[in-house]
Amino acid sequence: MKTTTTLNEYVSAELHKRGYNEFYNEGHFTGFDKEHSFMNLILTYAEPVKSIMKEFFLGFSFSDESLNDMFQRSFLMKFQNREFRYQTPEDVQAELSYYMLTHAVEIETLFSSYTKMLTKTSESTTTATGKTQRDNRSMTSRFPDSQVNMNLNDETMDFADSNSIGKDVSNNDNNSHTESTSYDPDAYLKFSGIWMKYFNELDQLCFLQKW
Repeated sequence: MKTTTTLNEYVSAELHKRGYNEFYNEGHFTGFDKEHSFMNLILTYAEPVKSIMKEFFLGFSFSDESLNDMFQRSFLMKFQNREFRYQTPEDVQAELSYYMLTHAVEIETLFSSYTKMLTKTSESTTTATGKTQRDNRSMTSRFPDSQVNMNLNDETMDFADSNSIGKDVSNNDNNSHTESTSYDPDAYLKFSGIWMKYFNELDQLCFLQKW
């Protein structure tokens, strides 16, 4: 025996309040028109249904709009035929609002970092800087007693008949960055069905436990 209102009935009533009608539109019978079917609007998460669900969540919204749509639409799809735990929707909304406010950070962190949690990622950066200098020198002298300079740091060679100097200087900069990613099967098993944890808890808070 039915005790309280279902989520589907709540959304349908709100659609009626906003002027939507399944059976008559612009003076014509539309009872067989899928475009005006409330169930079709719910299943396709049409814009008016999306607006109603935002209000049902009392304006609560995640910072990521894609997470917001995913969570609220999943809530509707899972619980649309379930009866509210309380006689009035406002009591259900209060429980729902409390739960979302106290779990928002946890859920947003999970959503934004889900891929990273399922993978092993390693990064390495290498930076190398060097300088190479080569000096090539030669000299000749006709007289053995001529004074010459043997200091390799001095480019002047005294009293030589010929003086040849060559200098090569090169600077080497080497920067490299590597990143590798691999999926972690153990992490995947641990996080598989993680969203059901939240919906199971919401089930206990918001809906009658009978079928």
